[in-house]
Amino acid sequence: MASKLRSYIHCIEKIQRDIQSPPKYDGTSDSIEFIIKFKFICANNNWTKDKVKVDSLIICFLKSALHWFLGYRDKQGSTVFTYSQLEKAFLKAFPSSRTFTTLSEDITDRYEQKPGQNPIAYVYSKQYYLLASDPSITEICQVRRTISKLQPEYLETCHLLQPQTIEQLVENIHTIQDSIHMKVSRAFAGI
Repeated sequence: MASKLRSYIHCIEKIQRDIQSPPKYDGTSDSIEFIIKFKFICANNNWTKDKVKVDSLIICFLKSALHWFLGYRDKQGSTVFTYSQLEKAFLKAFPSSRTFTTLSEDITDRYEQKPGQNPIAYVYSKQYYLLASDPSITEICQVRRTISKLQPEYLETCHLLQPQTIEQLVENIHTIQDSIHMKVSRAFAGI
């Protein structure tokens, strides 16, 4: 019983570590950069339902952005919005001098696996970044650009294994994780 409880607590802690908090927006920074980061966090956290994205976006608003949203909500006469409606209205209210494409490319090139971040979650969110910045990018290019920003314990082995698809990359990461877990288990067992 105690071991099941520890296992359950470990799973909950892992889920909490893997969930990323969305950025806040107060009306002073670049609106498109904020939306792109917000979308990536949604993808990483697997927030796919429209209501979850709308509620999460609203919570991100501070100061002038929150003031704008309250006025927008009152003007619409409704508290029910789709994510795309809210995003479109937000970007109209807070215009940017940059475009989605150039900003997405900048963010995509800088986006790397953070220490402790689940590598599988990183792979899928990086894939989302890449596709958002260039919908015509080939899968092999996605794989190569994703591998280049992996943490060192995954980077070298994935380069050597040369996966050609995202699915192969994920399988390789699972194999590496199994190997790491086996080494840790042996170390604890004194082997």
